[in-house]
Amino acid sequence: MTYGKRLVIRQAQFLKPHNPKAQVMTEEKTDCVFLRLPQVLEIFPISKSAWWQGCKEGRFPKPIKLGPRTSVWRSSDIAALIKQLSLQSVQEEKNEAQK
Repeated sequence: MTYGKRLVIRQAQFLKPHNPKAQVMTEEKTDCVFLRLPQVLEIFPISKSAWWQGCKEGRFPKPIKLGPRTSVWRSSDIAALIKQLSLQSVQEEKNEAQK
């Protein structure tokens, strides 16, 4: 099994069936990139146990289970976490500068 490749899953979004104008169901293709744990840990250089503890405590995004031994995270959730942590860091720097 290769962990270096991204798992891309196509999601289909269908028109509501009660829409009278919808003769044929159409789909809008959206790429949702999932990251496995080794890929996440390349971004956040912490231990596996620290990452799982953070997920359990709610500091990090919850995983999506694809199987009994397969967990993934949405790349958008990881990007949001990075943004949140960077904003938090900037806010702390501003608070320290004001003191």
